[in-house]
Parts: sequence; C-alpha cells; structure tokens
Amino acid sequence: MSQIIEVNIADVLMRLETKIDHLSEDVNELKVSVAKLDEKIIGLDKRLSNLEFIFRPFHYFK
Repeated sequence: MSQIIEVNIADVLMRLETKIDHLSEDVNELKVSVAKLDEKIIGLDKRLSNLEFIFRPFHYFK
C-alpha cells in the first residue's frame, strides 16, 4: 500500500533558500575567521623575524 504525499513546491523552495542563506552566512563567518588568523600569523612571523635579527649577533659568540 503506497501513500500519497502532497508537498507545495513553493514551500520546499522557500526552505531551500533559507538553508542556502544560512550556509552563506556561515561561509562569510569562516572567511572572517580565516582572515583574522592570517593577520595573527603574519604578526607572529614579523615578531619572529625581528627576534632572529636581534639574536643573530649572539650566534657568532658561541
């Protein structure tokens, strides 16, 4: 015995659009997070480069 299920296509499309919008927001949040991490990594790299430059003369005395 099979059942007949009636679904309004407009409702299905509306739900899909809502989910796509939500995914878009999540992707944007991830992009912002990645950009912030990139900035931190660049900052740490600059600090490490400065430390390497500062401590370079001490390497010659060992």
